[in-house]
Amino acid sequence: MTQEGKPKTPKHSQGGTGRSCGLCLFIFLLLAGASAVAVCLIYRPRKPRFAVVGAAIYQLNATSQPIISTSMQFTIVTRNPNRRVSIFYDKLQASVSYRNQQITPTMDLPPLYQEAKSTVALTPLLGSGTVPASAE
Repeated sequence: MTQEGKPKTPKHSQGGTGRSCGLCLFIFLLLAGASAVAVCLIYRPRKPRFAVVGAAIYQLNATSQPIISTSMQFTIVTRNPNRRVSIFYDKLQASVSYRNQQITPTMDLPPLYQEAKSTVALTPLLGSGTVPASAE
């Protein structure tokens, strides 16, 4: 009892709710991080590789300056080195540039789904349009 005759009430911790929310948040972040590391270790994702293995120039007209027109075909090989990851390319574009000057219009390539551990060859025909070019 206190001096005034009232019973003494126990003091409650004011930070108890905040501590438990902080602890729950910490545990959630710890589990999310552990899950991300486990997925990364299981799948081991790697970047796909692209290479140009062949090229053919069918038409090159640079006589009417500052306009250039050309028609080229390339064989592009893409390799997916992942064992458990397939890749879907929903937007692919191709163009040709020479000395930082674009010499063919940009062409949209069709969407491509690539299975795990596979190689796909693309042979787009680029050009058949006019592009402004510098005199150099």
